Amino acid sequence: MIGLVGSFGNGALFGTVIMVAGAGPEAILAFILGAIIYSAIGFSYMELAKVYPEAGGPTRYTIYTHGRRTNIINAMSDLIWYIFIPPIEVIAIIAGLNYFDPIFLSVTGAPTY
Repeated sequence: MIGLVGSFGNGALFGTVIMVAGAGPEAILAFILGAIIYSAIGFSYMELAKVYPEAGGPTRYTIYTHGRRTNIINAMSDLIWYIFIPPIEVIAIIAGLNYFDPIFLSVTGAPTY
């Protein structure tokens, strides 16, 4: 779940303008709530890192907290997340830059040469 929640950060690159247009100033509350949730996750990782200082912590912590079967699920989810996040980030950056200077995407949405 932590890996899945981390990937929602990319939605901020796409959805901020639409969110502010729909919710107005209340969209700031969504960012504050998100900061509180991410802080709770970060503090949990900090405490686990103090108790179990080892490489690959976020992938290994589930062994200690939930057992081997859950660790397999978490490790595979992390692997899939690490494979798919870089292309998603590139798409988000291109779409964001295209908003200011439409040289990266054509009218149909396909990349330009």
